[in-house]
Amino acid sequence: MAVPTLNFTLHVPDGMAEGDDEMESLFPHTPRNDASWFEAEPPTELIEQCLRPGHCAVPEGEVREWMHRRLAQIGHASNEGGNILMAHTWFECAYAAKAGSADLISASNMRLKLGQWALVEQLYKQIVRMELSESQREVAERKLAEVTALKGGSAPLPGSSRPSPSDPGSELQSLLAAPTLTAGTLAAGDVERLQQLLRSCGFSANAAGDFEAAHNWFDCSYAVSGALTDLVSSANMRVKLTSTSATAAAIYKHALAAEAQSVAKEKEVAERKLAALESATQTQRAKENARASAAEKNGGDVSYRAYA
Repeated sequence: MAVPTLNFTLHVPDGMAEGDDEMESLFPHTPRNDASWFEAEPPTELIEQCLRPGHCAVPEGEVREWMHRRLAQIGHASNEGGNILMAHTWFECAYAAKAGSADLISASNMRLKLGQWALVEQLYKQIVRMELSESQREVAERKLAEVTALKGGSAPLPGSSRPSPSDPGSELQSLLAAPTLTAGTLAAGDVERLQQLLRSCGFSANAAGDFEAAHNWFDCSYAVSGALTDLVSSANMRVKLTSTSATAAAIYKHALAAEAQSVAKEKEVAERKLAALESATQTQRAKENARASAAEKNGGDVSYRAYA
């Protein structure tokens, strides 16, 4: 299918997405590196967040349908290529574009592969109550049975006895590997239009206060463009969600190591944002250490955990 002609104005600002640092996210964050997701039952608001399609700026119509097909296509290719984190991101964006059950199931399947058993069990319990096709219901019910068995200890997770969160370096490597895989998936004529649509959605989601959707859109935009601008934008969105984001810190450090003169602006932003992030991390650690010390004096036990 040929790239459709735009019948609306596509707003794609130059440079990186930053915005108002004081603006809070309107929605909960559902990180993939939060260790608590692997140990405890997730709160209801986070389950609801996963079921909510993210912000999408492209109007309903032929262009949005065209974009959705490309998002799902690259999601499946990323899964087949072993880049599970990016496959999840592509399926999240596909779900934002169409709000279809197939994309929600695919995104949930990727969370299962990432080891988020407690969360995924609750998602499948909600999905099986939805109006599904016969094949979708078979997948959802089978996956629900699988994760219930995993949690109960009656079935092993291939390659691991227990799930464990990926580290920020692994998430960065998944991001950095994405452009190569994407380049082999998209037709040459699709690249520029898709990248424009992804960036437009990222900027729009940022302006709308949906920072999780924004970082997903910018992750995908980077996967198409390979541009440091998009990668730093995705880090900026992560910091808006979590001021001590270790994944954002890893991205900023990667940006600062870039040698090309053409990315001077990106490096300036990365340096400034990294300094603020490290300051916030030190402040949070000091507070947690003080709380742990007080708890120890009272016979309690408080441990610090950094979230990505």
